[in-house]
Amino acid sequence: MPQDFVPGPRSQPSGSQNQSQPDTKDAAVSDDIRLLGSMLGDVVRVQQGDPTFQLIEAVRRAAVRARRSGVSPVPELGELLNGLPT
Repeated sequence: MPQDFVPGPRSQPSGSQNQSQPDTKDAAVSDDIRLLGSMLGDVVRVQQGDPTFQLIEAVRRAAVRARRSGVSPVPELGELLNGLPT
């Protein structure tokens, strides 16, 4: 990793939490997913810059909105990604 890498704030992995109840297990998995997502975002920023990170975040948010609403994300994703090199 480059010497100028500065990780963003994040929670600790959930492996040490009590996982005996299903809700606790779900919360632990969600915590781990957020931690990994934050780490990935840090790497994208360092390796490709903030504009690429912002584009990835916009695509991710559009996909989440579409999944929650049941509406196709294709038009919004097309607008976000139109004109990018192939």
